[in-house]
Amino acid sequence: MARLTMLEVARAADVPRTTIRFYERAKLLPTPSRSRAGYRLFPEETVVVVRFVKRAQALGFTLEELRAFLALSRGKVPRGVDVVSLARAKVAEIDDKVRDLRRVRRAIEERIARGHVDGPCPILASLGGDTPSVCGVDEPRRRPRRA
Repeated sequence: MARLTMLEVARAADVPRTTIRFYERAKLLPTPSRSRAGYRLFPEETVVVVRFVKRAQALGFTLEELRAFLALSRGKVPRGVDVVSLARAKVAEIDDKVRDLRRVRRAIEERIARGHVDGPCPILASLGGDTPSVCGVDEPRRRPRRA
């Protein structure tokens, strides 16, 4: 089985080396072997794991959830982790996000259909916000006066 250095894994997964180090410290990657010169040597499948973790994080998975899922994929169930409950909770969270995104989409499409986009932000209104603002424009920040 081929072994890859950290730089090779980082390049293949399109992440900085610091990401590999972070995932290693976070116990998302198994402890790599070392070359005679002391370089970390990772199995080839580490590239797939790094890409998976990066994508899953972007989708809202926590490091704890990812640790549990990766342990499962390695045939190990982490002690004290109820994987079924974890999976059900994640599905419920995803369903909530999908509902929110649909609500935002409808609000934006309605605004576009009316032919104007000025006025109160439809995203805030669709998500239950009660602060009128214009989308994408924050209230001006005022610096505190010096005494």
